[in-house]
Amino acid sequence: MKIQGMEKNIVDGLAALERMEQASMSAPQVGLDTLMSLIRENENTEYGKKYGFRDIHSYADYARKVPFSEYEDYEPYIERMIVFGDKNLITASDIQFYAHTSGTSGVFKMIPRTGRELEILYTDIFQRAFGLCEKESAGKTERHLGERGANFMETQIGFTPTGTSHGAISETLNHPEDTSLCSVFPEEIIYSTADFDRRHIKLLFALRDKHLSFLMSTFSPMIHDMVTYLQLHWRELCDDLEAGRIGDKISAAPRLRTRLNAILTPDPERAEEIRRIMEEYEDGVFIPEIWPDLRLVACVGTATFAPYMEKIREHLGKDIAVDQLGYVSSESTVAAQIKEGEEACMLLPYSGFYEFIPMDSDSETQEEIPVLMDQLEAGREYELIVTNLSGFYRYRIGDVVRVTGFHNKCPMIVFSYRKNQLVSMYGEKVTEAVMQRSIEKLAAESGTTILEYSIYPDAQSDPGRYIVILESDEEIGKDRWQSYSDKLNRILCEAHDSYRAKIDRKIMLPLEVRFVQPQTYALYRDMKILAGASPNQIKPVHVIGNDKLKRFFFALLQK
Repeated sequence: MKIQGMEKNIVDGLAALERMEQASMSAPQVGLDTLMSLIRENENTEYGKKYGFRDIHSYADYARKVPFSEYEDYEPYIERMIVFGDKNLITASDIQFYAHTSGTSGVFKMIPRTGRELEILYTDIFQRAFGLCEKESAGKTERHLGERGANFMETQIGFTPTGTSHGAISETLNHPEDTSLCSVFPEEIIYSTADFDRRHIKLLFALRDKHLSFLMSTFSPMIHDMVTYLQLHWRELCDDLEAGRIGDKISAAPRLRTRLNAILTPDPERAEEIRRIMEEYEDGVFIPEIWPDLRLVACVGTATFAPYMEKIREHLGKDIAVDQLGYVSSESTVAAQIKEGEEACMLLPYSGFYEFIPMDSDSETQEEIPVLMDQLEAGREYELIVTNLSGFYRYRIGDVVRVTGFHNKCPMIVFSYRKNQLVSMYGEKVTEAVMQRSIEKLAAESGTTILEYSIYPDAQSDPGRYIVILESDEEIGKDRWQSYSDKLNRILCEAHDSYRAKIDRKIMLPLEVRFVQPQTYALYRDMKILAGASPNQIKPVHVIGNDKLKRFFFALLQK
């Protein structure tokens, strides 16, 4: 008998964990074997012929003959693949999907992905989360993951002229054959291209089902926004739940509203139950009260997303597992979580071949000599260089990772920062990682929850300065801003020698902190979605680099 639904996800997820464990035993060799297999498979492609893949028989050969690359090196090939359907250009494998990633101009880059890569993403990220939940809870509880859950990931698939699908890479996780079995959302919501109030309508369908067993999204802000919306609008949601229809004030395209109202049925008993729960637990641990069978919350909640995850945990209690999913880019499925509660993920040595350029913060010029995984040092940061399974070779994705340790012979890593995400007005070069750590220290010192931050390089002042925009979950009036400014300026001076030198020499003015109103960044995400962006790909705005962003955030400063 064929297994399906959640049972299949658990079985396949446990198999993925076993595969990861076996690979970790000889990870450096698995990585080299993956590289040589890719070289042999692709030696007759145009790219392979250009760089002499046929004469590559070792990593030393590969490093000598094949240069580092960026997207522009593949763009002419990808254009031929998309427009004309040309094959055997950068990979001998068929391309099943093109993943979007935004370029500096805001125009999508189209990253080809093969079926093999998509399968690793599905099994080692999505299904692995269910397998790990069952594995970690064995002997601790008699409850098992149920069939139904709420996957808040969006699915907005487009097609190239030759018929290949494209979209955010996370959209491939909504497999049509599994969606109907495991998602509480009807297909009218999952695949809808119409405009509708996503938070209200998705929560309405999630609240109908008391027996949800998991909540899932790409990044933690998506679930945080849902939880916050529930806290603010549970009365309206309960009214709609009781009536069995979407309220007139809720935005939804007419045809979609009609179809969804036909699915909904009045449920006054469930509505009254949720009213009682929210009246009693509104600011506390209310999620397990609403969904008593909930076992798992899965989303990326590390690095810049960590404050959102901490706020979510306040409402989860102790018995609901949290899975960080892993480290996935549009170019590769790099790493996956192997233990609940750990921020670090295990590098997947069979998902590509990875090189690492050591980051030396004391050097102005990096000597770009990469090392391999068996040469990595715990505690150090490295720029990640990816050779993926889809035709990108020694590709600089721009990410910096930190090695926290090793599982057997396989490195455990965390995403640290984007290499090009820095602000520098006078050559000080303050990176995203430095600012993130400084913001975290400010939050700890001041006892304030800081959910988001952005830096505006203010060139209108003389001399220039940073204006740091912060969002808290509480109102912080102007009379308190100077105290936060002084603290953050001190912290950043302690953390960054070049910034301190610019301040001491009066080349720069000390930074200023300003707070925006609560929910400002949620509003920004809503506006991006209305403009056509996939919710799965909306990243934090840490540098305000144009007037449009400046006008938006400065208009929402607290009074």
